[in-house]
Amino acid sequence: MRKIYFSIVSIVLLLTTMSFAAFGYFTAGVDSGNSRIAAANYLLNVQVFRGAEALDTSGALTLTPDTYDVVLAYVEGSASTGFCMVEIGDSVYHTLQIGEDVTAENGFREKVSFSLTVTQDVSVQFMPCWGTSVYYGGTDACYITGDVLTVG
Repeated sequence: MRKIYFSIVSIVLLLTTMSFAAFGYFTAGVDSGNSRIAAANYLLNVQVFRGAEALDTSGALTLTPDTYDVVLAYVEGSASTGFCMVEIGDSVYHTLQIGEDVTAENGFREKVSFSLTVTQDVSVQFMPCWGTSVYYGGTDACYITGDVLTVG
């Protein structure tokens, strides 16, 4: 009789526990409100000057033989850090990291400036990229590390 009583009590406890677990599982929920998930948007202010003349940088530029001053500056409110791919003719160059939370000591800065010397007509396009350049910290020939870049 004792075994039957123990079995009945055990079955009742298991059924009770199982019903509470099922109730909890099917009624639990998470409300995140009006949350928005978005990919990072990294922006740079691109300025190209031939002497005192500012060129339109809204698309691809066609540069004639001359020396140009290029300024790539971080735009506040965009992703915190990134770099710029500079496509010159068939070659693609990567800049140093540019961003708001960066310092010159670790190779980062809020803007990158360099002179671009062109020896023949060439198409140039600037493409801001969020993240870290694959060339960061390397010595690859396609990495803009100096103040002057000559393209011929």
